[in-house]
Amino acid sequence: MKKKERRKTMKVIYVISPYRSKTINGVHENIEVARKAAVKLWRMGFVVLCPHLNSAFMDGVVSDDQFLEAGLELLKRCDGVYLTEVACSEGCRQEEVVARINNIETFTEGDEKELSAWQVKQTN
Repeated sequence: MKKKERRKTMKVIYVISPYRSKTINGVHENIEVARKAAVKLWRMGFVVLCPHLNSAFMDGVVSDDQFLEAGLELLKRCDGVYLTEVACSEGCRQEEVVARINNIETFTEGDEKELSAWQVKQTN
């Protein structure tokens, strides 16, 4: 019988960052902030859920509340969350509360050392 090989699992992390803005250009800028965070996290070896890229410019397809509710459901299934430096909108605050209630590890921009250490600890 072969010795069971232990596989490393990739941790799933959710990007918390504002989406809405008063202008379409502001929305584009917010999406870009979240996208850059997602790129950084993918390069660190995480599976990244970035709701901004999942529903970019889909305004009107469903209500804003439905998009937020769907994002919160995805967040609950993640191992960690990553808050961008500008995470301060009402939606972001709701996401932070859900992460805290569900004991989901939370990191903010600038916590990359701690994030890397957590990832190594969790996958070994």
